[in-house]
Amino acid sequence: MELGPVDRITADAVGEPGARTFFLQARSGPELVTVIVEKQQVQLLAASILELLADVPLETGPGPEEAEMALEEPLEPRWRAGRLSIGYDRERDRFVLEITELEEREGPQDDPSNAGPEPE
Repeated sequence: MELGPVDRITADAVGEPGARTFFLQARSGPELVTVIVEKQQVQLLAASILELLADVPLETGPGPEEAEMALEEPLEPRWRAGRLSIGYDRERDRFVLEITELEEREGPQDDPSNAGPEPE
């Protein structure tokens, strides 16, 4: 699934500390995509973004107000994120975020009959 350029992207948690679920959410026009992420993934993503911004000669503004960064309803995640990777595409002058669906398999990992469906 490719979302293309997004209008907004945010991350937040729902629930009580110790039992929270973390979400990453992106909107491109009418399409809203929500995925479940781990707290550490959000922390690493934020750190990676700061590193990229330090290396990219872009002028950044103050950013949106905190209220504008809230998760949107309906909060219906498409999948749980496995791997997140972010980079900057200089040719297209945009940041690129790739999220790979977590592959949860039952049984031995090296059993080819246990491959399951392809992640999105």
